[in-house]
Amino acid sequence: MLRADTVTDRIAGTLTCAAFDHRLGGILLLDLRPDLIGGLASWLAATIGGPARIVTLGADDGDDTLWVTADAGLAPAPGRLAESPGTTLIAVIPDLARANLAVTRAATVLIGADGAVADRHGLHAAWRPRARWLAACPAADAERLSPHLLDRFAVRVAAADLGTPARTPAELVAALDGHTTGLLPALPDPAPLTGPPAVMTAEAATLVTTVVGGPAAPHRRDLALARAARAVAVSDRSATVEARHVHRAAELLGFRGTSTRPAAAPARPASPAHPAATGDDTATPPARPGDVEIRTPARPDTPPVPTSVLAPGPGPATAPRQPLYPEDSPDAMPDFAGLRVPWQRADGRRSTRGPIIGAEPSGRPVDIAYLATVLEAAKFRRVRHGAGAPLRIHVSDLRSNRRQPQPDAALVLLLDHTSRRDWDVTAALAPYLGWAYTRRAAVSLIEIGHRDADSELQAERRRLSGVLDPLLNAALDRAPARATPLAHGLDLAIQEMRLRRRNLPVRDGEAWLVVVTDARGNVPLEASQRNVMPRSVSRAGIDDALTVAAGVAGLRAVRTVVLAPPELSHYRDLPFALADAMAGMVARPDGAP
Repeated sequence: MLRADTVTDRIAGTLTCAAFDHRLGGILLLDLRPDLIGGLASWLAATIGGPARIVTLGADDGDDTLWVTADAGLAPAPGRLAESPGTTLIAVIPDLARANLAVTRAATVLIGADGAVADRHGLHAAWRPRARWLAACPAADAERLSPHLLDRFAVRVAAADLGTPARTPAELVAALDGHTTGLLPALPDPAPLTGPPAVMTAEAATLVTTVVGGPAAPHRRDLALARAARAVAVSDRSATVEARHVHRAAELLGFRGTSTRPAAAPARPASPAHPAATGDDTATPPARPGDVEIRTPARPDTPPVPTSVLAPGPGPATAPRQPLYPEDSPDAMPDFAGLRVPWQRADGRRSTRGPIIGAEPSGRPVDIAYLATVLEAAKFRRVRHGAGAPLRIHVSDLRSNRRQPQPDAALVLLLDHTSRRDWDVTAALAPYLGWAYTRRAAVSLIEIGHRDADSELQAERRRLSGVLDPLLNAALDRAPARATPLAHGLDLAIQEMRLRRRNLPVRDGEAWLVVVTDARGNVPLEASQRNVMPRSVSRAGIDDALTVAAGVAGLRAVRTVVLAPPELSHYRDLPFALADAMAGMVARPDGAP
């Protein structure tokens, strides 16, 4: 009987079920150390029995290696994911969150498919997918993955407690070489399940739907639980699947006999003030009348125009300690179009930077894709020069690397935590974060005036992977401090924007500098640069901030906005003076005096 008492038992039981039925689906091990997944794949291969081929997929795999390759004679041959009769394929992804786009697409297409066909470089291959997919991913990154990809990995196991770190140099060397069996806890001896499949009773079938979460739950979870229950019944030498087998399978898969799916969230109407709600990747931040209030420094007494507030969604019905299905949460926000190449406007320029995601025809010897070029020439060698002739590459054979597009938009966000004491800035930032989300903009964060800073006299700069980076959520929850090195923060923001404009193909008008502050800087720039507490401040911090802000006006095609708090009891004109120095504008929430 398969057990589910410890994390080792759950992983061993889940892998045993996958060995028994290849249709179980992908297995996702949350918070598993990537160096341990190879040992688990070897254990799974031993449990399946017979010839097995383990393929490790990562960030360097592309379409030309997954679907087609070259044999010793430089002829096209089936790629790494093509299956052959009699050999079991085990696909291993050590970090699903950082896998190449070609890998995630392949997993989405192959897992659960009845048939697969690959036509590439003149090669035709067809097979019935029977591979086992084993992947690891940090739980914090799981909700950012595409829901379609996560749906293929219906079986989840929380594996943070599995394994022990290497204690000796020999264990460390063994881990680097891929021999991780010694670092794993004592797994049971591989024992394949044998016998005819058990027949599921009507009571067990009804219980499967109830345990998973009702008819609204994704159907792959129902099927995974039902197939796991059949494997549990076979291990129990039972001819039928009973309720106790379903409960035991639910414990293996982490359901614990109850649904972990939260209640469905009510539909929220899309607001034109939030481009993320419409999914339009051409949207821009609503820094114009009718969306946020625009106040020019020359008219500080103009009444503000309201800013739309993004209403928070309802919380989940249950609050598990570590949810295995974070994509079910109403607050989950996956990467925008995570299974597609980022859309960019064509300008005729070709970039030789960025990750390689494939190959394409090219008439010039620039950024050559050597393998694809050789394969193209090998296809026509006999026709052009006859059998036995040396390989010759023609201009028509040249292939260049197709690279993942770099961000063509940039957002630099400066957060002054001392101005957020009684102000939730999330609603004011929502339009700009939504724009950066749909445009897949490069995001940089500058923080000043919080208690967790290494030095309260200096600003901190971070480059984020996007608006879904956990560091941004952590920054919005920081407690304010007393020092406000605004001049140093603006100086870092200007440097960061210049670097983004220089190193990325950022288009004119697609760069935003958003400054959240009340403009009451109390740390002079020299004190921040030297990291020395000044003896007297007076207006030096404010004057230095205005002087540094004048450099923003010299940045070409950069839009600037100052988000001021709703309550400005003192120095109410400072945000407008700061915006005037930056040639920007001021936006304040609805109801601000």
